[in-house]
Amino acid sequence: MLKVQSAEVRFRLFECGQFFLILMVAGLLAPAAFADVVEPATLAVADFEFRDTSGEVRDQTAEHEARLKAFGVTLQDGLSEKIKLVALPCQAEQCTIKDPGLVDLSKQAKTASAKYLLIGQVHKMSTLVG
Repeated sequence: MLKVQSAEVRFRLFECGQFFLILMVAGLLAPAAFADVVEPATLAVADFEFRDTSGEVRDQTAEHEARLKAFGVTLQDGLSEKIKLVALPCQAEQCTIKDPGLVDLSKQAKTASAKYLLIGQVHKMSTLVG
């Protein structure tokens, strides 16, 4: 009678082993099967604003605009390697948090099918603060 129980236990362990093996294979194959179904995250990048509270006497508006534009290009180039970027309809004009504003930017991002919206501001302040 002991031999019958021993064979039965081994058979049940074999069944459990097969079940777990099938479950592991399914777990490994499932992400690959559904990889095309998941949409990549999309990001809309609004223009960053520039705020100067340094109190410097010399007018540096042109230099600040050039640096801000270069920053925006570098940011978008770096992000485009990792995530899908979509353009906002306002990109041809002022497209910041101040103008047209967060509500309008959010609507435009949704219209452009963006899941996320990136906004920001570069703040220049006096080195005397440090």
